[in-house]
Amino acid sequence: ALFNIFPPLEEFFGVTLPEIGDMIIAQPLIWIIVALWALAHTIIGQNPVWYSIPVAIDGLWIFYCNMKGGNWLTGVLCHSANNLFFLGLSLIFHP
Repeated sequence: ALFNIFPPLEEFFGVTLPEIGDMIIAQPLIWIIVALWALAHTIIGQNPVWYSIPVAIDGLWIFYCNMKGGNWLTGVLCHSANNLFFLGLSLIFHP
């Protein structure tokens, strides 16, 4: 219910948007959350600005998996798998 606070963009503008998953592109709140989370990763982690781009892509992917799974556990597991994957990469390449 949280992601249906704002009406979908296609109703607002009267156009038909392409569907990605279950209307992930038509939910402005998802884009706002992902953008803020990517910005927080960049600022708090003291990373360069370009770091927010892959974090935003990962966030959209996690939301997509979450919507396809239909359960919050799917998003939690995708986020855990994402963090473990990149933790493994950082341990391999930065000993």
